[in-house]
Amino acid sequence: VVDQPEKSEVFADYTPSGPFSVPRPKPASFEDKPDPEFMDQTMYSCGSVAPKTFKRRQRVKDSGCMNCATEQPKQLWESSEGMVHLLADLAILNEASQETAREARAIGLAGLLPALASAFGCSHYRHHHLLKQRVCERLPSLSTALGSQRLLPHLPALLKVVAECAAQDTHHALREGAKAVLIAWQRQLPSSDLEAACRTAGLDTKALLAA
Repeated sequence: VVDQPEKSEVFADYTPSGPFSVPRPKPASFEDKPDPEFMDQTMYSCGSVAPKTFKRRQRVKDSGCMNCATEQPKQLWESSEGMVHLLADLAILNEASQETAREARAIGLAGLLPALASAFGCSHYRHHHLLKQRVCERLPSLSTALGSQRLLPHLPALLKVVAECAAQDTHHALREGAKAVLIAWQRQLPSSDLEAACRTAGLDTKALLAA
């Protein structure tokens, strides 16, 4: 996301074009007559036994259920959003695992927290608040899954961005999400550790925790 251009876009700007999605609008008039080929025909839901499902060899390109031909430039911030979900889900699955490699995997996942903090702090592109909001939504469960001891070395960097998100007034959902993270950390972490992280991050402990 560090390389994300300033004029970012969101997936909502995408106009579907596949056979199971809303078609692209095209000019029409009252004089147009419906094509009989597409009138009174059986309709299939996505993932059904529609004939096209069994005609993979006839496809020009096997692109999934929709077989959509529309391509748009990848948005790096959306890729980072997916990585946030992946990191949190892997940590949760690892916590529930009983395998002997569980500890090693947890350490490896915790080693990705600096990269998460770096992406979390980026504000140079238009939709940065959406990625920040997603990180705030996943931080409580990620923190629980990794454990306080693995989180604490990286807490000041994360806490600084969360504090900025909680203090801003432009994006209401982001502000509430950041406040929820602070509440979760107050419940999960010893007060002494949280206060130490605040001091390291240069934050007013009392004002932050009272937000």
